[in-house]
Amino acid sequence: MDYYRRNKRKIWGAAAVGAAGAAAYYTYKWWTEGSSLEEILQRHVDGATGGAAQQTEQEALQQHFVSIQHIPEQKTLPTLLPSLQAALLRAADTTPLKEQLRQMRGDRTSGGEKVEVWMQLTAASFALAATTAWALPLLDLLLRVQINVLGRRLYFASLEEASKDGPPPLTQAEQHNFLGNADTLARQGVPQLVEAMLAVVQRVVGPLELGQAITPPHAMSLLADIHTGFEADVGGKGWSGFLLPPDDPTATAQVAEMVAEVRSIIASPAFALALQGAVQQAAAALAQAVAAPISPEGLPLARVVPLTEAASGALLVAVDNPVVAATGQLPAVAELCAFAYAPATDDQ
Repeated sequence: MDYYRRNKRKIWGAAAVGAAGAAAYYTYKWWTEGSSLEEILQRHVDGATGGAAQQTEQEALQQHFVSIQHIPEQKTLPTLLPSLQAALLRAADTTPLKEQLRQMRGDRTSGGEKVEVWMQLTAASFALAATTAWALPLLDLLLRVQINVLGRRLYFASLEEASKDGPPPLTQAEQHNFLGNADTLARQGVPQLVEAMLAVVQRVVGPLELGQAITPPHAMSLLADIHTGFEADVGGKGWSGFLLPPDDPTATAQVAEMVAEVRSIIASPAFALALQGAVQQAAAALAQAVAAPISPEGLPLARVVPLTEAASGALLVAVDNPVVAATGQLPAVAELCAFAYAPATDDQ
């Protein structure tokens, strides 16, 4: 890390300049097809360092930083969204409740019992939708942080100066192990998020009647109250517990160091600010998807339930996801990526 310490200001400067132009950079779609993530990252390293004779070191740094910003959105996130969606559907499983309601049709089950099952279904559906609006940005930002931390290390490992006092090059296995932490959210984070969200939903939606008319503004207001309550309940507890596994004693020193760096970034004000903006994007898209099919006169709450489930799926489009694309345009997200690319080895 000595090289990083000596050049931290230079790295931060290049990343900051690159962040300003990253949103307008070309996409490299043709370059990513049929390649592993590790191969893609190495190509970007080769592309930046290969032209070092014709450009300054600062320009090469900037080129490399900008060139890797598309990778999370176009390569890694689409591959992880199906498992994220599956985890959400498991954690907020509405299928047993729907089946229970179907079995109650025409039988002698009391109206009170049916209402209770309906309210459980309503809570699960709203929790599924609202949790999706948090889980998607959390995964998106985690991947952006990971790619910048790993990309920067690969870049400097390729430089002759870094090879003299820097750590040894990362192996393919080390890169894979580090990036593999991204599935922690689906494996262990989502059930915790849904459980916390259900508690909030029951406070917000629980007092409503199934036949109560829900207008588009009312639906949006309910979702906004749920997001506000969730942030108040969970936001101050930190996000790394949802996004990263416990420390692995079998991890190599470099992998452990990178995971610790990511954990520190997740706890930073830069991550909190980027997450705030990203969740606002996702929550707005969710509210619009729920409210759009509702007439101005409103729909009974029971008929709004399937709209919330459908909205959850709409947020998790794997290819050309508009919410993720909008998140990538946020200045706070560009600043987070620059922050992750500049090593946090000492005070600026």
